[in-house]
Amino acid sequence: MRRCHLYLFLALIGVPASSRAQSPSDVPGWELLPDSLMQVWHLDKDQIRRIKVIEEDYATEREELWSTPDSDDREKELRERKLGESRMAEIKGVLGNTNFARWQEVLQRTSPP
Repeated sequence: MRRCHLYLFLALIGVPASSRAQSPSDVPGWELLPDSLMQVWHLDKDQIRRIKVIEEDYATEREELWSTPDSDDREKELRERKLGESRMAEIKGVLGNTNFARWQEVLQRTSPP
């Protein structure tokens, strides 16, 4: 069963989550955290709800950032990285050190060389 969840995660890694050309995993801090991993780790309903809220809030901020016509792209990229760092810190707070480390291991194994 766990192997099935890992395959689902691997399939979802390449799915873009925004209207921009880059996928979330192209920018540090925006790596995907699929439901399948949360199920494998047996997160409780509150943890899952909190992660979904974090995901939605940061996705909204990211979209607003890139839809602002007055800022230059370099400024947007810097802001996007800062948002990504904040997002990861919040997710780590919900997952805890052990599950966060497991997620990072999965990301390293699945990222291109």
